[in-house]
Amino acid sequence: MNLKRKFFIIPFFLSATISAQVPFSGVSGEFILDSKPPEVSVLIPNGGESYFHLDPLMVSWSAQDESFGSNPVSIELSMDGGITYDPVLSGIPNSGTVSIDVTNLLTEHARIRVLAADTFGIANEDASDGDFIISTDFSGISAPFILDSKYPAAIVLTPNGGESVSYSGPMLVTWNASDESFGDKPISIGISTEAGGSYTIAEDSLQNTGFALINAPGVQTEFGKVWVIGTDTFGLTTEDPSDGYFTFDNSFTNISGSFILDSKYPEIAVVSPNGGESFPFAELLPVHWDAFDESFGNGPVSVEISFDGGASYEVIAAALPDLDSALLITPETISDIALIRITVTDTFGLVSNDISDDYFSLIGFKLDLKAFLEGPFILNQMIPFMNIAGVIPPGQPYDIVPWLYHGPESVPAIPNNDVIDWVLLELRDTTDASLAKGITAIDTLAAFIMNDGHISGTNGASFPVFGKCI
Repeated sequence: MNLKRKFFIIPFFLSATISAQVPFSGVSGEFILDSKPPEVSVLIPNGGESYFHLDPLMVSWSAQDESFGSNPVSIELSMDGGITYDPVLSGIPNSGTVSIDVTNLLTEHARIRVLAADTFGIANEDASDGDFIISTDFSGISAPFILDSKYPAAIVLTPNGGESVSYSGPMLVTWNASDESFGDKPISIGISTEAGGSYTIAEDSLQNTGFALINAPGVQTEFGKVWVIGTDTFGLTTEDPSDGYFTFDNSFTNISGSFILDSKYPEIAVVSPNGGESFPFAELLPVHWDAFDESFGNGPVSVEISFDGGASYEVIAAALPDLDSALLITPETISDIALIRITVTDTFGLVSNDISDDYFSLIGFKLDLKAFLEGPFILNQMIPFMNIAGVIPPGQPYDIVPWLYHGPESVPAIPNNDVIDWVLLELRDTTDASLAKGITAIDTLAAFIMNDGHISGTNGASFPVFGKCI
């Protein structure tokens, strides 16, 4: 939401309870004055959208005030970029979303203004940050909008009934609250001190951390309750009180029990891969990081990888100890826009993450090869004579003259009955096939040849992988 300058002429009021005695009427009643304007925010349309003129225009907003009546909101529409506005709806409830008929209203400079007035006549307003379009162009899909009819979930955990709490000291309040549309500071805490009494807000605009230190009300009572109030960005509110009464007393002045509050987020920085590196995609990926927090547990680190430049991530390791490095198995995927995201979580649930500064590459080749050996070939396939006889060695046999290949390929047992024998593959890099001599080899590996001619990796199923070709 762009900043807007808004000017209000607000009369000076003293908020007070006044009693006066005059000869003809006795003691006058109590009255309350309100000088706080409502909070109003236009959510949709807020600039940049395009709408078909025969579709209803959905308007969504957030409006809050402690003194709203039943129909506090009015809506106006501008066709000239906010220079002038015309009323379209008035006296509507604070439901957060309505539809407006814009049939045959065509403009490239439409804006919405929402006005809200409380029961004391104090008003506030907000308008779309930028222009939106109402046109005859129709793509078959109406303009997007978001409706939220699901109320937040909020549950008081402590104090929840039966406890003794200092009436004059700080009080620890803990809760669970969730909503898909929470903003940065959706939580308020209320306190009541009378049986069946209503609450008074003690703290508002709190982050949804699950705990907060709240000043006790300074009143000794057996009828204490706290209320946790969660409000989402659409103005939907849920509140939950303590299940039973607890006591505000003077039996102690410090916070009861031993507990630690942590409001400092962990520090984390990806060291490598951090951009510009190249790694073989089929081998272990070395990942390094720097992390610090005073409240780390045993497994605070998780690592994710993206192969599409950060559009999506998948977890490749979780609950790692903070040892600053790990060798991780990655999916067999080739990418030149790979990123690493490392997330750390402390024992209080505070989370931080960091992402590689730039792309790195996972390179290599998967090869779909087929060959036939004349010796075992009968009719239309090769017969696994050596496999049947049990004479195929479990480790690659090319570490002798003339090959002198010392690769690590080996298996505890030949993976299946279709294996014919070991084969040795070389990847040679030249400008012409006639120049592909042994000296041009850039990678070598041993693999299995199968009875249908396919050459597979040592699992007897997947393609052989050249992954060292950097």
